[in-house]
Amino acid sequence: MLSNLFRVTSEMGGCNGFSIKPIEQWPDVSPEFDINQLDHQAALLADEQLLIFVDGEETEVAKLTQDLKIQELNNFLNEVFDGYLHEKIAI
Repeated sequence: MLSNLFRVTSEMGGCNGFSIKPIEQWPDVSPEFDINQLDHQAALLADEQLLIFVDGEETEVAKLTQDLKIQELNNFLNEVFDGYLHEKIAI
């Protein structure tokens, strides 16, 4: 369950020099984020798109976010990268 979200979050962490806790150890992120919607949005990213999304230039990320309508996923990953979720989800 939530394997797509974990895959995308782990890839983003790996590209930025940190690991991600097992999803069972993540805090409840609602009401700000809908975890099932995040997983659905993560499933929309094909392999090449995933690498661009987590490690691409800002303009490339913005285009993918808009084209695939994955703004919530983008916001979530920003919080994991350097926001309030970093200490709660990253290792």
